[in-house]
Formats: sequence, C-alpha cells, structure tokens
Amino acid sequence: MSRWQVAAGGGQGRATVIVTHRLRMSLLADAIIVLDRGRIVDAGDKEVYLERWRRIRLDLPAGRSLDHLPGTVSLAGEGRSRILTTSHFSEDIAAAVQAAGASIHAVERMTLEEIFVNTVVARREEAAQ
Repeated sequence: MSRWQVAAGGGQGRATVIVTHRLRMSLLADAIIVLDRGRIVDAGDKEVYLERWRRIRLDLPAGRSLDHLPGTVSLAGEGRSRILTTSHFSEDIAAAVQAAGASIHAVERMTLEEIFVNTVVARREEAAQ
C-alpha cells in the first residue's frame, strides 16, 4: 500500500500521523498541529482552523486603533491602508472593526502556509514579551 493510499483512507480503522511541509499532503488531514522548535504551538480541526483565520483589508482613519480586538495577530500597513490578520474571525470582529471607524475593503481567506507562518511568528512574539 502506498503512502497516498494510507493517507487517503487505505488504513481505515486506525489513525495515521503525517508530518509534512508539503501542503498537498496536509489537504488530506482531519486535524492540524503546528509545531515550532519541537513544541506544539497550535492545533485544531482543519476546517475550523481554516475558517477562523482571515486577512482583512481596511481603511483606518488617523488616530483610530484596533489593538483591542481579540485574535488580532498583526496589523500591518502605512497611512490609512491597513491589513489586519486575525486568528479568530467572526462577524463580531467585522462589526468591531467598523465600530472603530474603519471601512472594510475585503475579507480574505488565508492559505495553510500563511496560517502556519503567522501562528509561529505570533507565538514567538508572545514568548518574547
């Protein structure tokens, strides 16, 4: 049995653990575990994991802040044009962004690779504080 047959369910009735950097293999997963330097930094059901991460492109007027939003991983950009990355997206987050005076231009899904990188960077920054 090939590794693809096992990963695709050929090993039914047992759990198969795949450690990979290949995003193609991760598409077969039910759960995602993010490792950094040998430690688990995040984990969850793959579909739930993908649903909660978003990149929000917005216009943020001068003097306004979005630091208080839960799940904010980063707020990048200069001037009024900003990109907010959140690990806990919901309609409540979108409403809070608008309540803070920002206008949303786009809400974008993120790839697993982008999520992995953002997760590791955020956890390292938390550990450094």
